[in-house]
Amino acid sequence: MFLGLALGFIFVTIFNLEGINKIIILIASASPVGYNTLTFASLEKLDKEFASSVISYSILTGIILTPLLLFLFS
Repeated sequence: MFLGLALGFIFVTIFNLEGINKIIILIASASPVGYNTLTFASLEKLDKEFASSVISYSILTGIILTPLLLFLFS
């Protein structure tokens, strides 16, 4: 999530975005890992428990980080 946020900052800086566009890009780039992780792990016969743990931890981090980012960028 932090890597995505860093890439979002780079994207916003390169394209000189401001206002609501900047906030949307930064929040979306810091969003948690999607559920596709578990689907791909299941299809490729990988460790499904690890994939579900990654999803759970990223959602928990997202619950804490998203309101904080909204407060900081508003």
